[in-house]
Amino acid sequence: MHLALVLSSTYDLNEQVVTLPTSESNRLLVRGRLQRRDAGFHVESLPGDRDFPEALEERFAQLDAPLDSLFLYYSGYIALKEGRSPALLLDGERLRAYPLPRLFRALERAAENVFVVLDTAAMAD
Repeated sequence: MHLALVLSSTYDLNEQVVTLPTSESNRLLVRGRLQRRDAGFHVESLPGDRDFPEALEERFAQLDAPLDSLFLYYSGYIALKEGRSPALLLDGERLRAYPLPRLFRALERAAENVFVVLDTAAMAD
């Protein structure tokens, strides 16, 4: 199976950061393209909120076998802090940082071939 997961964080739930109004439209554009028959992907959306890591693990737990390929598209902020790994900054009343190494480990456990697109704006500390 060839799975594409698309998610975006608009930051509508959090007043600490500037809303990214193009995040959702970018997600919809990518989703629309990946859903075309010639792309060959089964496309799903996951929330770009603080529950994303658990939603991702739940989705992977449903798999009967490793995926042939996995495409992940994320639109939102990336947290950059000296001395720490870059992290997805996930929306919610309280923001949540999801470190990229942890994300990549989860993706690599689920699929033989992984392709990730991070359409991000930096949020430096």
